[in-house]
Amino acid sequence: EPVTYLANEGRLVSTDSGPRLVLIDGNRQQINRKDGSISFLQFEKQTIDVNLASGTIPARRKRKPEEMFLWELFDPGLRTDEFYGKIFEQYRAEGHSRIVSPMLSLGFVLMALAILLSGDFSRRGQNRRIFSAALLVVLFYSTSIAAFNLSSDDTRLIPILYASVALPILFGFVAIGPAARRKRVRKGRRAPGPDLGAVAGR
Repeated sequence: EPVTYLANEGRLVSTDSGPRLVLIDGNRQQINRKDGSISFLQFEKQTIDVNLASGTIPARRKRKPEEMFLWELFDPGLRTDEFYGKIFEQYRAEGHSRIVSPMLSLGFVLMALAILLSGDFSRRGQNRRIFSAALLVVLFYSTSIAAFNLSSDDTRLIPILYASVALPILFGFVAIGPAARRKRVRKGRRAPGPDLGAVAGR
């Protein structure tokens, strides 16, 4: 039957019979699976046999890529490990994905700025440019996801993952320069208006 222990304080102690968990000032809850009733027992001190020495050793659990640190994902020992070797590509791809993810956000910002700065000012708003920027962001983001999935199956395709991130950044830098220059040129060509004070004085 499922049993839950709650306590204000707990200590793990070592004894001749093995490790014991000492719980202080808590309660014990047990659910009856037949009728769903719950039995509740309060205690001041309770000792629980952890049963690691005499019992079965828990099976080794395979950690997911997102549960590991970056340096663990690039550990060369994973390739030859009997436990992780079969899915080594997934861990390596996750590591490279964590490296390029911050750069992907930078590429989206540069790309959106380049599109919003392009073209002339319109009183009707910039809905078309905003829609175009959002469409390109979705397109490049989908490409990066596809590149990650491909590199998870074959680490030789990891350069595609970096290319999917470099393209938005390159597009943004290439397009934002001419767009900004056109803005400055248009401002410089605007002729100054007449001095109304001087005209009135005449």
